[in-house]
Amino acid sequence: MTGNTESLMDSEHRPRPADLPAASLRVLRQALSDAVSYRDPPLYCDECETLAQLCRQCAADLSQARDYLALSRELPDGTQPDFAPSAPDH
Repeated sequence: MTGNTESLMDSEHRPRPADLPAASLRVLRQALSDAVSYRDPPLYCDECETLAQLCRQCAADLSQARDYLALSRELPDGTQPDFAPSAPDH
C-alpha cells in the first residue's frame, strides 16, 4: 500500500450507485437525508443576526447540504421497499 488515497478514490474503482442493491440505496438515501438535515443552518444564529446575512459557518453548512442533496438526486430511482406492506387483518 502506497498510502496514496487518490488511487482508492479513482472513479473506476468506486462502486456506482446503479451497482448497489435497492436496500443499500435506501440506506444511502436516508444517510444523505440525515446529512442534509444536520448541515441545514439553524433557524437562529447570533453571528448571522449580527451580520444580517449568513455567517461563514452557516454558509459553508448550507453549501455542503446542497451538495448532499444534489448527490441524492443522482441516485437511481426505484429505491422503494422490495416488499409490499401487508394488508391489515380485519
